[in-house]
Amino acid sequence: MNTYLIYGLICALSNFVFNVILYILGLHSDPSKLGFANTLGMLGSAAIAATAIYLGQKVVRSKAPSDAGFSFGQALTAGFLISVTAGLFGILTNYLYMVYINPNFKEIIIQFQLDKLAARGISGPALDQAEKGMRMFMKPMMQSVFAVFGTVSIGTIASLVTSFFVKRSGVKTNS
Repeated sequence: MNTYLIYGLICALSNFVFNVILYILGLHSDPSKLGFANTLGMLGSAAIAATAIYLGQKVVRSKAPSDAGFSFGQALTAGFLISVTAGLFGILTNYLYMVYINPNFKEIIIQFQLDKLAARGISGPALDQAEKGMRMFMKPMMQSVFAVFGTVSIGTIASLVTSFFVKRSGVKTNS
């Protein structure tokens, strides 16, 4: 199986398991805990992405001849492709999470955002209008677009960092 598919799937499944753990711990069930869960989720997702990308880049590098170089650009491309694959698999895992594991999660997110707006003094018709907008962006297709974009963004940033550690110079020959 393709290295990009394997490590993209590992990344997506690891993030899925991480979200299930956050749910089991009650961090995805209460709007008052969602801020902490979001911070923890971003850090955890970045760590998962960086690990999967780094390991995948090392596998791609190992397939190149040992006397050949493996440039920063080649490492970055490998990391980016793993990220895209993870994002695409993430559409499925996000759907499974929001439909079967935590079907109330959309309402938790909306309530969390409404509470933040109310704390800033927004109320009445403005709050109602904001809720309508949030509900529009919480539809499955929009969520999928945001999930892929977020995964690829985090993965690309992680790839930029990990590529420095994975690149290798080619063996120089004296002619």
